[in-house]
Amino acid sequence: MFLKKLSMTLAAIGLCTLSAVPAFASEYKIANKFHIDGNGGWDFCSLDDATGRLFVSHENQVQVLDVNSGQQIGVIPDTKGVHGIAFVPEQNKAYVSNGKDGSVTVVDLKTLAFLQKTTVTGTGPDVIVYEPFSKTVFVMNGKSANATVIDVKNDSVVATIPVDGKPEFATSDETGHLFLNLEDKEWLKSSTPKP
Repeated sequence: MFLKKLSMTLAAIGLCTLSAVPAFASEYKIANKFHIDGNGGWDFCSLDDATGRLFVSHENQVQVLDVNSGQQIGVIPDTKGVHGIAFVPEQNKAYVSNGKDGSVTVVDLKTLAFLQKTTVTGTGPDVIVYEPFSKTVFVMNGKSANATVIDVKNDSVVATIPVDGKPEFATSDETGHLFLNLEDKEWLKSSTPKP
């Protein structure tokens, strides 16, 4: 029943970034720069707050950095067309979406050891997010406009939810709601008055 309600919420919601920037944004400054070796494209980076490790998606691997030193302390290999990284601390797992081979790589969050690959039920897995209320991971499949839902206890697919557009980003409010950015829907942006 929960997934059915969540599917209606997913289908009905899309968020777009507003162009307004808060006045305090000018107070931000660059504190440090980290050099990361390698070739190819980049996408998401995700911070594991508990350990202070930054996971950076980079072409066909995830590079893991210590945020204090900037040093690379690990690599998750064989993540073809990597996009997003989601953490599930209570299961000691990290999930990585692999856009080019239609899978999710599951690794041990502490050791980065490979646990398994789970095939998604769509095309072009992109952003991935843990939803703690349902204890599931949602993989947004941008090319097939749906979401694959993975049970974090056994890493199996438990549902596929259609989405009304191409999901590019998602976040959870941790109470059972996901908010999506649908990159081909501009209803909020077009209704914003021009400056």
